[in-house]
Amino acid sequence: MSTTPDVTGFHAHVYFDTTTQPAADALRDALATALSLAIARSSDVPVGPHTRGQFEVRFAVEQLWPVLAVLSRHRGELSILVHPLTGDHIADHETYPIWLGAPVEINLAFLRRLAA
Repeated sequence: MSTTPDVTGFHAHVYFDTTTQPAADALRDALATALSLAIARSSDVPVGPHTRGQFEVRFAVEQLWPVLAVLSRHRGELSILVHPLTGDHIADHETYPIWLGAPVEINLAFLRRLAA
């Protein structure tokens, strides 16, 4: 019998490169204007399990649908990973993610090293 893990919040990772950075900046502004969210600084280089430049948005469970609405409406061609926070970083990124746009490779080996 499997159990559903408790979800304590969510992260959204908006991926960009030099070509799509203006679109990512516009999406960041749309999120800041529409919702009160913790938006982390942008990183132009891969960080942690993320293999491309990205910025991270942190939000509560009850904000999932409003955040998805803004992300969907304003993402253009950007790829966005939305994942729950369950305490299992590997499952959060591999089993439970929601992708808006084309999926981006996630460095799961990085997460497995952290879990070891």
